[in-house]
Amino acid sequence: MKIKQININKFIPLFSVISVLIIWELFTIIAKTDTFILPRFSEVVVELFNNRAIVFKHTLYTVGEAIIGLIIAVFLSFSVATLLDRFKKVKAFIYPILAISQTIPLMAIAPLLIIWFGLGVDAKVLIVVLVCFFPITINILGGFDEIDKDELDLFKTMKSSTKDLYLKLKIPYSLPYFFSGLKIATTYAVLGALIGEYMGGSYGLGIYISRA
Repeated sequence: MKIKQININKFIPLFSVISVLIIWELFTIIAKTDTFILPRFSEVVVELFNNRAIVFKHTLYTVGEAIIGLIIAVFLSFSVATLLDRFKKVKAFIYPILAISQTIPLMAIAPLLIIWFGLGVDAKVLIVVLVCFFPITINILGGFDEIDKDELDLFKTMKSSTKDLYLKLKIPYSLPYFFSGLKIATTYAVLGALIGEYMGGSYGLGIYISRA
């Protein structure tokens, strides 16, 4: 009977995380750091367990905002990217505005959105959409631009409709680029939700952290 060998490489990320946690615990013990400066990892785990009900409640609220905003950003990004790719003059007009908008600090925009849309979930979701929209859209457009010209010419020669061109060539080809942008946007989604909650609200990890 052949024994299946275990691939150690699969466990390297897990080992790295465990190593950091062990170093964290040992450092705080040896250095005798004050709890308010750097608590021990074990103390953090104990506090999370003792406050698990309220932490879970706030976590669900933040994760919900992030997921809703991310889903809206995905649909919006595909729509805008397709529009910009379809109409090059519109892309030349809109693209610089998209690029410039990313230079504006989110902390400067978030308070305005809170004022305009209130302290409810709407403003937080909108912040998530704004931070996720750009990386996804840019990556999709990059995928569209990388399509081989011969493949495009083939679809034109076969008199393919615009719908078939996108559904059968451009969108499938751009999916790897889309997932690259989605990976970045997923991190931004949680960050955007937290920043929105820091500005004001009743629930969410941002509110919980600021109160703590």
